[in-house]
Amino acid sequence: MAHGLLKGKTGIISGALNDQSIAWKVAELAHAEGARIVLTNAPVAMRMGEINKLAEAINAPVIGADATNDADLQKLFAESTAALGGPVDFLLHSIGMSPNVRKGRGRQCHEPAPHAASGPQGQCPRRRCFRCGLELHRSPTCVP
Repeated sequence: MAHGLLKGKTGIISGALNDQSIAWKVAELAHAEGARIVLTNAPVAMRMGEINKLAEAINAPVIGADATNDADLQKLFAESTAALGGPVDFLLHSIGMSPNVRKGRGRQCHEPAPHAASGPQGQCPRRRCFRCGLELHRSPTCVP
């Protein structure tokens, strides 16, 4: 039973991949309580998820944004402010995906991808997470 607790409030909700997502449930409840929201997720998650189904059900615009990209986030806030007709009152950041489902692998983020034993001129290659690019390993013999 809704009580109108969020009537007149506007927000951005990220991470609604499917009806099992916390963000999905929060979006449904926020809408039921009177909030107007914008849904967002990374473009790859939007392609594999069901965010458009939720958007249609709660009459919310969907704006794709990579949370690791400052330009995407600035665009998200600018477009959300325009779509909602004013400033944003709340933000739910509920992005999280452990297995790399994009590639059908069970690896978790921050696990290094396989790499060659040596880099150019015998330097150790810097190991990076195969998914997000975070630097994970540098041999003490590496030249910065």
